[in-house]
Amino acid sequence: MRRPYHEHYIQNPVDTLKENGDDNTYRIMNIMPKWTHFKHIIADGSFVRDLNNKTAGTKTRKVPKLYEEYRPDSNLTAFSEENVMLQIVDDIIKKYDRLESNSSKIPLDPEVGNLTCVPGLPEDMLCMKTPQFLPTLKSPCWYKGSTLKCLPYFHLIGVNKCATTDLYWRLQLHPQVVWRERKELMWWSRERYGIYRFNVQNDSDIKTFADYLDFFDPAAQKISSNMSAKHDIIAGDATAFTFWDFIGWPKIPQNKGFHEPKYVTPHLIRHMNPNVKLIVIFRDPLERLYSHYYHRGRNILTPEGFHNAVVEDLINLHTCIQKASLRHCLYSWELRKKVKTLYSAGMYSLHLRKWLAVFPQDRFLFLKTEEFSADMAGHLRTVFKHLGLRQLADDKMARILKHPRGNVGPNKLKAMPMWNSTRRILSRLYTPFVHELAMILQDERFLWKY
Repeated sequence: MRRPYHEHYIQNPVDTLKENGDDNTYRIMNIMPKWTHFKHIIADGSFVRDLNNKTAGTKTRKVPKLYEEYRPDSNLTAFSEENVMLQIVDDIIKKYDRLESNSSKIPLDPEVGNLTCVPGLPEDMLCMKTPQFLPTLKSPCWYKGSTLKCLPYFHLIGVNKCATTDLYWRLQLHPQVVWRERKELMWWSRERYGIYRFNVQNDSDIKTFADYLDFFDPAAQKISSNMSAKHDIIAGDATAFTFWDFIGWPKIPQNKGFHEPKYVTPHLIRHMNPNVKLIVIFRDPLERLYSHYYHRGRNILTPEGFHNAVVEDLINLHTCIQKASLRHCLYSWELRKKVKTLYSAGMYSLHLRKWLAVFPQDRFLFLKTEEFSADMAGHLRTVFKHLGLRQLADDKMARILKHPRGNVGPNKLKAMPMWNSTRRILSRLYTPFVHELAMILQDERFLWKY
């Protein structure tokens, strides 16, 4: 026997998901105190159908009850979609193994040794011989036969939409840095695994380490043209996905048998280029996500479209963590194929812990987007110092500062403000990661307003 609508609204908070007949995704039913939003729910709360959508294609799905208790905020409707999403976020956060309070030191992982090498593609990087670099050169270069080959002296590893493009183009105007047209090589995070774009995999088109080295041939040729005069020339890799996108981890042979990644990109980079310099630039993760959503331009570019994408992504993540760890889900190919926002990129501390378990903290330079934009000259001098580059005269610095801003897309310029409800959901999601980041770096500047 079905309950009256008003009785159901009072006694049954939202505990069902609706199956979308077009793309097989699930969306929390939004029960609001308005007649047009009431849904027809069977007494046990396990089936749902939208009364306002009586088309023949409407589907229903039996799902377990998500929550028995809600935590309504004082200024919100008690059983709103937002409250359900806040509960979902709380469940996600509970799956994260946060560091102990005031535990900023992360022990380094030991070097990987005594490996059984696995032939084939992707290459078993941890079984490859580390190059013997020429001590007279600043860049990590060596001879392969009679040809000079080089690796990047530095990696600007992230994060997307945090001004990495702007920083990289300005950095390339320094006379010691070799200009390269392609900023993001995508090799460590994607192309070595046959992954292209964001969620397209083609195992027949895997790029090898030799392919990666070819990108740095212009630097090698410039250095080899005059070894004594060009000994301090460097090149860099500015792939912003390198910091957080470990989606190819199951294809690293040493991860066989693990349910979540043990060895990831930083382990591979350390093995091949142990003294590399690293730069990371962080931005308020909430603003970063909104900017990246508009930058990709593949979804409905409105605040509502963004909100719906966030809700769908977090529901999918919540479903995944019922059976697996948070890290497994964040680096899951199956989940990646469904994702509409790059929300996981903003979980900064989770990814940084992987890097700091491989490289000592003094190998990194951590910047903040908001401060870089406010004092570009000061931050560029800091970057030059970190990379051991010559400081420039005022006239040369002025030319760099006049360079147009990089990667400002047309979609960003017409973006409307994010919904407050979306902002509250994402703020709840990112707060523990932001606090952990500030704790690890011992720097409250990285708290933003969280």
